[in-house]
Parts: sequence; C-alpha cells; structure tokens
Amino acid sequence: MAFEPVNPLLRSLCGQGLQYVLADCDAPPELSLLQGPKTQQAVKPKSPRVSPVKNWDAAEQDAPSTSSAKPAPRAQPRPDPSSWPEIWQKRLKATAVTPVIWTYAALKDDLGGAPSPARREFFKKLFKDLGHPPGTHSFWPFVLRRNGEDDERPDIFWQAMRLRRARALVLVDAQTLKALDLPQSLQPLHFIRKNGLHILMAGDIDGLIGEEAGRYEALSGFLRHNLRAYIRL
Repeated sequence: MAFEPVNPLLRSLCGQGLQYVLADCDAPPELSLLQGPKTQQAVKPKSPRVSPVKNWDAAEQDAPSTSSAKPAPRAQPRPDPSSWPEIWQKRLKATAVTPVIWTYAALKDDLGGAPSPARREFFKKLFKDLGHPPGTHSFWPFVLRRNGEDDERPDIFWQAMRLRRARALVLVDAQTLKALDLPQSLQPLHFIRKNGLHILMAGDIDGLIGEEAGRYEALSGFLRHNLRAYIRL
C-alpha cells in the first residue's frame, strides 16, 4: 500500500482537495486510478538483413567483362611487290629509300619520256635552299603510263609507302587528294596525319615556278619547319 498521485480522470476532484488515494499499486494500468509512469510502445525488433549467398566463382564467370581495353590490331601482311605489274616493280627498284616522299599527278611524265625541265630545276633549287642532305627526298607516283594508258594504282602507292617506311609525304596538287582518297579540304601549307604519315600539302608547284619570291619563301619555310623532325643532318 502506498500514496500515489491520482489518475487524470480524477483531477476534477482535485479542486475539492483530493490529491492522493490509497490503492493497490499492483492493479493493472487500465484499471488503476493512479497516474503511473508513461509506457512506451514496444518496438518490434527488426530481423537482421541477410544477404543472399553468392557463388563468387560462378558470378565471375557469368559477369560480362567491363574492361575498356581494345583488342590489339592485327598486323597487316607485308606487301608483296612481286604481284605488281612489271612497270611498278621496276619503278620501286629505281626509287631510293628516304624519309620524305613527294608525289603529284604529272610525276608520271617527269619519270617517263616527257620530263619538265622547269620542275626539275625548281625541285633542285628548293632542296638546296632547305639545306637537307642527299637521301632525304625521293619521288613516288600513284599513276604511271602503261601500254600507252594511265595506270592509276593508289593501292600500290600506299603499299610502297609501307615498304619504304616513309615518314612524311608531300603533295603538290589537288588532283592527288582525290586519287589517294585524302580529304579534299586540305589546303596549301597545311598538313594532316593519316596512315602513319605526316602528309603535307605544298600546293601547285607549277604555279610557283616564275612567281614572286614571297610565295616561294612561304613554302620553303613551311617545309623546313614541318620536316625538321625527319631530317638527319
């Protein structure tokens, strides 16, 4: 037995002086007239989250590869000049191995029976002004005269670039761009990189012959700057 504070239900009697009652403290809360301690709602314990058993060996086998590494490119077979027409085989044997190779449409004439003395003198002067040692420049055509007709062979041209291990290719006219499937937008005194080559557009050489010195100096400066990495002085 003990004196306890009354339940709020009996607070109306407090005005009449009633504050405590003598009652059995063991009565259940819902029947008690006493103000017992506040009860907290029981919290249902959460069952621990069990991760599903994972077969790591199977998961590693079934999971798709996320590697971003690209497969190594297949090595291209070495070109076989013996399969070329005889005229191309002879031209290959007559062409020196150099780091820089020039080409243009009229080269078929300069290498054939109607060479241009003006172009020969122009290249002679240009190479001298560049100060490059012998064995730096050579010429390789993409079209030759064969049986009285033009034999245009861009496939043989690119194969020869690989065989000769050229580092830089200098183009002289816009016709060459189309024949060799190069970007038509390549302008004079600009360059691109393709097929492992540094490809430079020199512009129309015939238009430079006899022209003012300013255009010639621009060309020689362009070549001197872009070919310096390939020159063994």
